[in-house]
Amino acid sequence: MTAADIARLAGVGRAAVSNWRRRHEDFPEPVGGTATSPSFSLREIRAWLEAQGKLKREAAGEDLWQELRKAADEVQLADVMLFAGTFLLFLDRSPKKWRTLSKRDDGMLAKELPGEVLEAVGDRPFLARLEEPHVPLARGLADLAEERGTSGAFEFLRQRYFELHKRRVYETPEPVVRLVFDLVGFEKGKSGTLFDPACGAGGFLLGGLEWGAAARVLGQEA
Repeated sequence: MTAADIARLAGVGRAAVSNWRRRHEDFPEPVGGTATSPSFSLREIRAWLEAQGKLKREAAGEDLWQELRKAADEVQLADVMLFAGTFLLFLDRSPKKWRTLSKRDDGMLAKELPGEVLEAVGDRPFLARLEEPHVPLARGLADLAEERGTSGAFEFLRQRYFELHKRRVYETPEPVVRLVFDLVGFEKGKSGTLFDPACGAGGFLLGGLEWGAAARVLGQEA
């Protein structure tokens, strides 16, 4: 986990985390990352914060986000996000089916879930087979969706992903999106399809949905 993650767990700013590293000799040592952007063990950080009485609040989903990060390296994390998004879409469309499936043991759930997701979600990519060790991630996603809603759960993970890859992922500012729509002449409530051939983080597609500029949006990205 990063310094920003630690700050969220403790409910403080990142400057406070930097101060703790300098002032406390027992602050956990980095386990990865770089000198300018170190990463730490969630288990060690949690234990240290608890011992110091600094674990004042915990943002819902932080543990799950760290588990998702451990499921793949930084490059393949996008595939993990695809898994999360597709599973959350399944939850949104088939909540009763999930309640039934969730009662299965991990081994049986790993066998049955991919087929049920394919039936509910259609041709959107999903793991052809689910490894049993990854089943707890699905259960964790369901718990997060129970608390935040399916869209809220994905938005939480999306923001964490962008924070982690802020030097690789560019998110078009909302004012720029609005300006382009104005220049093109999109009108609220207009029917039709909005297609972005290089959609990146999906800023124009989201804007089109939120502002009613198109009835359907399509995007692709390398």
